[in-house]
Amino acid sequence: MSTDARTARISNCIREKLSGLSDTGIRAASNERCIFKVRERIQSQIEGPYEPQMVSIGPYHRGKPGLQLMEKYKLIYLKQLLQRTGEGNLEICVAAMANLEGVAQSWYSDEKISHDGDDGFVEMMLLDGCFILELVWKINLPTQSTDGILSDALFIDLLGIENQVPFFILVELFHKTNSDSGARSKFNDSAQRLIDFIILACDSTENEYVVDDDQVIHLLDLVYKARTSSFAAKFIALGPRIGIPEDDPFSLYHITSASELQEINAVEFVDSGKGPWLEITWENGVVKIPRFMVHVDTERLLRNLIRYEQHYTRHHKGTREHINDYAIFMGSLIKSARDVEVLRHSKIIINKLNDDQAVSTMFRQVSGGIYPGKGFCYAGVFSEVEKYAKRWWTKLRRTYFNTPWSPISFVAAVVGLILTFLQTFYAIRPVGRN
Repeated sequence: MSTDARTARISNCIREKLSGLSDTGIRAASNERCIFKVRERIQSQIEGPYEPQMVSIGPYHRGKPGLQLMEKYKLIYLKQLLQRTGEGNLEICVAAMANLEGVAQSWYSDEKISHDGDDGFVEMMLLDGCFILELVWKINLPTQSTDGILSDALFIDLLGIENQVPFFILVELFHKTNSDSGARSKFNDSAQRLIDFIILACDSTENEYVVDDDQVIHLLDLVYKARTSSFAAKFIALGPRIGIPEDDPFSLYHITSASELQEINAVEFVDSGKGPWLEITWENGVVKIPRFMVHVDTERLLRNLIRYEQHYTRHHKGTREHINDYAIFMGSLIKSARDVEVLRHSKIIINKLNDDQAVSTMFRQVSGGIYPGKGFCYAGVFSEVEKYAKRWWTKLRRTYFNTPWSPISFVAAVVGLILTFLQTFYAIRPVGRN
């Protein structure tokens, strides 16, 4: 067979395979605004970190048996929203969702979510979107009952990487049920209060991010930006001072654990307050770390944020994996229950699990499968802490001042040494003439 004939045969075979690909699937796989399913290999590392426990949002987990109770609440919340805004808005909202059906479906990476005119997809977008909007409204008005469904598990479900609807769906539904001219401003205000509430509930810190619905992809994206935006700006402004040390590029892979650093009196750990928990700083023997609350769903929160960050940074040139780096930092600092105890006594870790070993295990599991990349956020802190711990004065303190009585013993030893020297000196010194 000639070379040309063989080339043509192979080319035709590949062309047939290419023609069978779904254009929608190709677009979704390369689209930064994509809601995707986590690969099974990653899922299997821990049981269900990306799967909702209370409520399904979007198509991926719709219809699962353990989530059916919340389907009733979705209908209840839709009815309450329509009673509040006008029964006639139902047809308006359905029409709006039908018009956005094709665009919304293209945001999902799973090729099974296709534009086939299925009424179920439109109904799902309406119910899920209105459930979130009514939940936001109830949160913003403390006098309104949330029917006892508010919990950390619910909030983490709303931040699940596989459990999202496009943010423009929420914006459109809000506009259709709020006809006044200030609807957009009101929506941003409502979203702002939602994100403040979720962040405070999930990690007990304050939020500095200002919502702009044009820049938001979905709720997880909103929380991710709220957690990273201010730190990212400071990181860029500081530049190399907190980057990888040029003279010791491997120093970023190791830091002495919190308990070891405390035992040698090398470093003091200080709670820097309720600011964004990425802003870890080092200065003159003091590591300042914002307080971090650990509860039963913290691991799910971190895993979903990290997985989304990996996707986000691939599509945004110049962005860093800040939450990935935070998990590595804490996982390096915390190697045992004793390390958690040190940080808990410093008011840095708020342990809602009431089990220091469980917190240590959680950070080890979260940081176990991720690695620092170029521009590791805390390389400078790693390097400076290790250099400081190895200084001669630190070694002296470790050797001679590691107990409350050590300074007295050290002084006594020095005085004894001086007296011994003087005694020896005068003993061997020639006696002078009178």
